Amino acid sequence: MRRVLINGIIYLFLLCIGIEIVEGLREEAGVLAQSWNRIIGALDQMAALMNLSGDEMDELSLQHKRIYPIASRCGVFAKTDIQPLLNQGARKEDIAASIYQAVVNQTIAGLARGRKITGKVLFLGGPLSFCEGLRNRFKETLKLSDENGICPAYARISVAIGAAIYASRLNESFSY
Repeated sequence: MRRVLINGIIYLFLLCIGIEIVEGLREEAGVLAQSWNRIIGALDQMAALMNLSGDEMDELSLQHKRIYPIASRCGVFAKTDIQPLLNQGARKEDIAASIYQAVVNQTIAGLARGRKITGKVLFLGGPLSFCEGLRNRFKETLKLSDENGICPAYARISVAIGAAIYASRLNESFSY
C-alpha cells in the first residue's frame, strides 16, 4: 500500500464514495478507493422500507442499542433480513445502524482485501460526507479515534476537486 501526501498529512487509506472516476484516480494516486453509486441507492431503498427519509434513518442510527446481522452483498438480500426484523418489532434505530454496519463490512472487505487498515482515514464524498451514522460505524469498526477518522469541511466537494486536479494533468483538450 503506497502512502499519499495530502495537505502535509500522510493518509494510508481514503474512503471515497459516489463517483466513477475514482477508479482511474486510484491507480494514478495509489489510493485505495471505492466507487459506490449503487450503495447510495440501496441506502435510500432501505430507508424507504422503514418509511423513513435518508436523513431520518441517519438520525435514528445514532441512537442504536444493538446491531443485527444484515446481508451486505445486495439490496435484495438485505431486504430479506430487514423485513422480518421490522415484522418482529425491532427498533428502527437498531435496524438503521445495522444497515450501515452491513455497508461498512462490505466496504472494508472490498477495499482492504485482508489487509489491516491503519493510519488516518479520510471520509470523502457521497453519504460519508453527510451520514454521521455511517461514519460512526466505520470509526467504531476500524477502532478510529476522532483524530484518525476525519471528515473535512470540504468532504462534499472533494471528489470534484480530485477530478479537477486529475483533469488538469491530462494532455488532452476537449471542446463542446
